[in-house]
Amino acid sequence: MPAGAGLLVKRISRAFDAVVRPPTGVTVLIYHRVGGDSASKVDLDASLFGDQLAILRDTCRVLTLDAAVTELVAPSPSGPATSGPSASGPGVVLTFDDGTSDFCDVAVPLLVQYGLPATLYAATQYIDEGSEFPWGAPPTSWAALRDAVSTGLVTVGSHTPSHWLLDRRDASTVAP
Repeated sequence: MPAGAGLLVKRISRAFDAVVRPPTGVTVLIYHRVGGDSASKVDLDASLFGDQLAILRDTCRVLTLDAAVTELVAPSPSGPATSGPSASGPGVVLTFDDGTSDFCDVAVPLLVQYGLPATLYAATQYIDEGSEFPWGAPPTSWAALRDAVSTGLVTVGSHTPSHWLLDRRDASTVAP
């Protein structure tokens, strides 16, 4: 790319966004592992995750999942709900899947450092049994999850007991 081309692209992008407004809504980011030191493509380096959190804190409204749903269902006439340090910018929700040990050991301290909320969807059987996930990742513990929730930044939901892929299960298995 020629010198100065990056700056030109940024200026054109800003001008385009001023004319054609970006879509409204909330972006949900889905993480799996952070700093787990594995070869997995879904294992994000901890320093890179920290860099992402800094950018999100400074440029977005990082919302709890509940605040995002409320905002999408019944937008406030006085403006969007915020649950993070940034009061402007697009809404973003941070979620994590599975419940590997690195969530509590690595991701939660970074979430606390940046003051950003997240929701973990835990595959409960692995945590109950203390058994590794099929791809070799150790699970977190219920005690560690209690500590994570006590920060006030983490909400825990169920990702099914044994990490079922619900789109591949029969209807009677996934029916409420």
